[in-house]
Amino acid sequence: MKRIKTNLIFSLIISVVVSGCAIGPSKYLAPTSGPVATLTFQNNGGHGASNPGVFNKYKNCQGLSIIRPAIASGNQSSISVPANGPISISFGYSITYNSYCNLLATFEPEKNASYLVRINSTPDGEKCYLEMFKSTNSQLTPVNFEVRNPIGIFGPNSPYCQE
Repeated sequence: MKRIKTNLIFSLIISVVVSGCAIGPSKYLAPTSGPVATLTFQNNGGHGASNPGVFNKYKNCQGLSIIRPAIASGNQSSISVPANGPISISFGYSITYNSYCNLLATFEPEKNASYLVRINSTPDGEKCYLEMFKSTNSQLTPVNFEVRNPIGIFGPNSPYCQE
């Protein structure tokens, strides 16, 4: 009986450790308090679905939360994001079976403002790029944002861009 309990406890510990290693990005949850802005992700990449996300720590792109469900090519999805402070976002899609386009950007949304973040691809489909606009009364005004370069391999709790 003691051996069964020991094996059961050991199996439980291994399960917890292994499942902890396999944890991926969490689902994005909109802020419940404080100033917010609206961010609309538009997938114009033409190469399938996209899972944009928002990082919890903007300085080093750490703690990614993914917008679900995925945004199909030609579609868009809107979320509320914290305003009056910088945020970092991730937006990408599959170019081919083994090639992925992922873009990282940081900007500072204003309280109650609406933004359009659009991912596009070059005509040959080999490269992608981001466009960002502030939307006021159906007018789109380009927004300055910082393009961030990924460092290392993405991990849900490890830094993904340089501070």
